[in-house]
Amino acid sequence: MQQKKKQLNNYIRFSAMGLQMGVTIAAGAIFGQWLDKKYPNSYQIYTVIFSLLAVFASIYNIVRQVLKISKKKDEEEK
Repeated sequence: MQQKKKQLNNYIRFSAMGLQMGVTIAAGAIFGQWLDKKYPNSYQIYTVIFSLLAVFASIYNIVRQVLKISKKKDEEEK
């Protein structure tokens, strides 16, 4: 029973990570679009920049969280 509960917690945690990643990227893109409307340019550069920054930030956050989970799991096994 304990094993199933831990497995379910991991599924919930990873699902939340995916949602968090999507929200972060969407927020970056929306902020970039807002800046492009406020300061018009020919390439929508703010949308591109903030979308990419949001992607890199969310990937960094996911890697950091996975490493934390892995470290916690290794400590439990000892």
